[in-house]
Amino acid sequence: MGTAAAVTGSGGGELKLSSLRKVFPPIKELIDDETVTEIMVVCARSGQVLVFFERRGVLHRLEARGVGPRDVERLIYSIARPLDVDPDVVPLGDGRLADGSRVALCLPPASQAPAVTIRRFSKVVMTGADLVAGGSLPQQVLDLLGATLAHGGNVLVAGGTGSGKTTLLNALIKMFPADRRIVVIEDTIELKVDQSNVLRLEARQLSGFDLTIRDMVKHALRQRPDHIVVGEIRGAEAQDVLQALNTGHGGSLTTIHANTAEDALSRLASCAMQAEDRLPWDVLCRGVASAFHLVVHQHRRPDGSRGVSELLRVNGYDSGGGEWKVDRLWRSPHAGGLADAAPVMPPLASGVSPGGKAVAVRAGAKPGDGAVEVDPEDRGTLPRPAAAGLPSPVVTEQFGRRKVVSEPPVDVPARDGSRAAAESRVVGYPDGEPVSGAAHEGGA
Repeated sequence: MGTAAAVTGSGGGELKLSSLRKVFPPIKELIDDETVTEIMVVCARSGQVLVFFERRGVLHRLEARGVGPRDVERLIYSIARPLDVDPDVVPLGDGRLADGSRVALCLPPASQAPAVTIRRFSKVVMTGADLVAGGSLPQQVLDLLGATLAHGGNVLVAGGTGSGKTTLLNALIKMFPADRRIVVIEDTIELKVDQSNVLRLEARQLSGFDLTIRDMVKHALRQRPDHIVVGEIRGAEAQDVLQALNTGHGGSLTTIHANTAEDALSRLASCAMQAEDRLPWDVLCRGVASAFHLVVHQHRRPDGSRGVSELLRVNGYDSGGGEWKVDRLWRSPHAGGLADAAPVMPPLASGVSPGGKAVAVRAGAKPGDGAVEVDPEDRGTLPRPAAAGLPSPVVTEQFGRRKVVSEPPVDVPARDGSRAAAESRVVGYPDGEPVSGAAHEGGA
């Protein structure tokens, strides 16, 4: 069976997950149950076949009566053949079925017994509002992520396998404006993108060509992208992604496997070190710090549910101490931290008011139209969104002459040099209209 790089099978022929009902009856009910997201078929040493499945983040066990290892082998061949893969050649492989389901297959001698894992992706793409309502994404985190992307900042989504990275990435992609050009690069197509001006590049299709995912990242820059989305960074392509994001391609997204948000930064630099034309470690770390503005980490909670565990703002890299300079903006109590972090203002700013005061106005309104004064040090004075899951009204300032964000902005401290005043920020478009993005505590 082909290795991961050799299995092309982009559509799995005409084989759909539903086609496996008759091939392996024990999983028929699991296939029909759309709340089941993962199915694992394994053979015990005794020859007994066991089926494990995941429903709503929790693993369950099912005894597969009336079948044996030979039936599991028959299931493997039924999946592999439509992919134009011969299991007798290489005993490991993975592919994608016609309905988008992912399959991983193995046979002896690579494993002691035949095994199959099927991963099904939900047909329903959840929005930021859905994730907030379901308790997996805090409103204040959604606000800051949305504001960062809207103003050309880049976001790194980190977490372990099955932690909900793809779900969150899909929700963030939905926040891109409909008139923007989006280039999506994936090993295997999984992301759901509804916008019309989209170019999708799939690394799996490169089998047989002298091309790599690094070539895809470089090619993406020639396609006039407003947003670049890399489904997952695993290796040397990290260096090309860093170069792309450090040369003006803001408002972009990618994911990486990591244990914590801060570990994700080091792992990204480590991946870039795999490139033959790699840069020195310190240079790569500084590149990571300048490329990504926020790191959001996903984790699986003790009850099996998934959600955001931590949100970091990246301020730089200390080469002397070998440490990342970050601010922890939010940490979930499930992750052993405090849910109520320091007040979070919009991530980009062009100035601060002379008096250190800020006012809140509804998105699209002009400064002075129904403005309400807020205290940057008191989260309770920040305005709530119109509905749960929507960004909060912007926190801005009343200027006689309004400053506008056109270049990467710099925080300017107030006259007294106080930190509290320095955290009062203004965010605006060239036409002078404020945008959504202020964080707050709680939903509407």
